[in-house]
Amino acid sequence: MGMAAGGAVLGRDAELTALDAFVGKSALAVVSGSAGSGRSTLLCEVARRWSAHGVEVIAVRLVTDQPRWDAFGATAIVAAVRERFERIGDSRLAASLTAATRLCVPETYPAPEKRSQLLTELTRMCSCLRRKVPVAVVIDDVHAVPAPVLAVAPARQAGCTVIVACADAADAAATIQLAPLADCLINLGPLSDDHADALVVRTAGAGAGVRVDDGLAPALRNALGSLAGNPSAIVATVDELICQDRLAVV
Repeated sequence: MGMAAGGAVLGRDAELTALDAFVGKSALAVVSGSAGSGRSTLLCEVARRWSAHGVEVIAVRLVTDQPRWDAFGATAIVAAVRERFERIGDSRLAASLTAATRLCVPETYPAPEKRSQLLTELTRMCSCLRRKVPVAVVIDDVHAVPAPVLAVAPARQAGCTVIVACADAADAAATIQLAPLADCLINLGPLSDDHADALVVRTAGAGAGVRVDDGLAPALRNALGSLAGNPSAIVATVDELICQDRLAVV
């Protein structure tokens, strides 16, 4: 399945091409990067591209304030599948969803037998999804759960394409645990100067629809220092300058 590289995510064409090689395949890809490196943005772009090519994308966002008893994010995974039920659901998926929901309680996790039942039901649920179309399960911030390997295991065992994003500095444990199981490891480094400058121009000129002065991008790059290649820092800084009326149309 060929996909043209798009400009929605500046400076990440190589990473998108690497991920596109796994579309429709049973595989695990791990995307790591520091805070603000664009992990979530990259996953959103993958979901958009793959959905446009007929892949059913189940997007799961794990958060640090979710219940600590949910050791592998089962509640978030079940909720993400439930959101897609009207689109691809059938009686078998409905039964599996009901069973998995019933097991997503604090009492399940301390008991090995019940925990195994939950993992089995999640695998069955993901298998039901694949009966009609290729399925990709995209899990963001997998480092937010204590057991990231178990978070990806059901979809992986069901034969889905699984893409996860995790921090590589604040919490390297998830990357370390998942790396031996991954078919593809991608680390998002800083943007090149050219791509960083292009992001400044895009962000500053997006609202006004005007040409940006040639001196703006280099000036911001110098001011940001070590964060000059960090996409989140670039966008936040330009937005703040606009809010403070420190960028003017002349």
